Amino acid sequence: MSKSVIRSIVLFTVLMVMACGTSTSNNKNESSPSNTSQSQTAVVSVDSIPAERSSIRKEAVASYSKKTDDPLNDFYFSVKLYETKYTQRFLMKLTYETLQVSDTISIPYLNIWPNVKIEKGASGLECIVGFLDQQQQFRPYKKVFVENEKLRVKTLHFYRVRGWKKELY
Repeated sequence: MSKSVIRSIVLFTVLMVMACGTSTSNNKNESSPSNTSQSQTAVVSVDSIPAERSSIRKEAVASYSKKTDDPLNDFYFSVKLYETKYTQRFLMKLTYETLQVSDTISIPYLNIWPNVKIEKGASGLECIVGFLDQQQQFRPYKKVFVENEKLRVKTLHFYRVRGWKKELY
C-alpha cells in the first residue's frame, strides 16, 4: 500500500472516532438535569396530542365580562372562548352592547393540551386573550378592546412552533 492510502485510512479512522465521541458526549450533556432546566429548546413528539378532540365542552373554557357605561341599557362587553372539534383551535365569541361577533383563534402546538386564558386589559373594556406555555407562563396573543364605540381585535404577538416527523420505515 502507498503512504497516501495509509494516511487517508488513518485520517478517516481518526475523524470517525472523533465524530462518534462528540455525539456521545453531547447526548450525556443533554440528559443531565442541570442542562435541561437551562435549555430554551424543547424536544417534542409530534403525535402525543391528538389533532381532534374526542369530546367538546359546550360551556366556555375562558371568559371575561364587563358592564358598559350605558346608563339606560344593561349592555356588556364580553369575550368567551369555546372548544372546537380541533384541539388547537378555539371559537372566540365577542359581545359589545348589541353587536355579537365570532372568530376562531389557533393556539400553537406545544406538546401539551392547550390552556387558553383571558386577562383583564389596561382599561375596563379591554382584555388580553392568550395561552399558557409549558412553564405555565401566560403568553399574550390577541387584544380585544373598544375604541371609538367600535369593537376591535388586534394581534399582539405571532407564535410559531417548528416540528418535523421523521419516518422510521
